[in-house]
Amino acid sequence: MKLPVIDLESYLKITSQLDGDSAKEAADIGARFNKLCGEMNRVLKEIGALLVNDPRCMAKDNDWFLDMMEKKLVLGIKSAA
Repeated sequence: MKLPVIDLESYLKITSQLDGDSAKEAADIGARFNKLCGEMNRVLKEIGALLVNDPRCMAKDNDWFLDMMEKKLVLGIKSAA
């Protein structure tokens, strides 16, 4: 199964616009942010998983995270046995 990809760049752009805006602009930004969050929520409810693309992370960070998760999984399996 191919998992949907959520690109955090859209979220980051919206949150960066919140500084110093008028109440009307903040409400508009909040509505756009809620729409994006609603889409993520829908995907998680329907499929149960998704991929997240975070432009702030480097490939080495991704590799480190996957290595850490693999080690925790292996340790969890060994301790349960």
